Amino acid sequence: MSTRLTRQDWLDVGLEALTNDGPDGLTVEAMCTRADKTRGSYYHHFKSASDFQKQLLAWWEKIYTHDLIERVGRPGQASEKEQASEKLDHLNQLAAYLDPRIEQAFRRLAARSEDAAFTCRSVDETRIGYLARLYEQSPRYSADEAQMLARIEYAAWVGFQLIAPEAKPQEMVKMYEAFLHLTGRS
Repeated sequence: MSTRLTRQDWLDVGLEALTNDGPDGLTVEAMCTRADKTRGSYYHHFKSASDFQKQLLAWWEKIYTHDLIERVGRPGQASEKEQASEKLDHLNQLAAYLDPRIEQAFRRLAARSEDAAFTCRSVDETRIGYLARLYEQSPRYSADEAQMLARIEYAAWVGFQLIAPEAKPQEMVKMYEAFLHLTGRS
């Protein structure tokens, strides 16, 4: 007996397809082949391929941005300054373990889809804004400096994923530690 796929199962299949096959892997036919399911199963959860893509983008934004920020944002017992530093470290530890292929896949999709491009810009601005708010809690940085530092750190993170896509999480952590040293935070 065949197992029914839930909406979440289809999103997981879509993430795998996008990561491994790029945007072409998100066609209804390709998704059904990958999942070994019928179009009816797919359309039970999604009105169209466009609807599926929008839901996949929203899921990625939630899991890889908002949920990550929420995990980092839980307050501790440290002072606001120490807490911001701890949050930055925690955020960068978590980010080091994200699969860079997923980030790259959504950026490839953004090159082909206006909806995906909009979501990528939103994700980027949310992430940069969060970093900037953490840097602003330090007495070392003005609001403008915090914003610039956040953009530079984020650009380095995205760029490192592009130039070293096979980097292990330990390498990402080492790069972050070098960034801390070079910016005088360590």
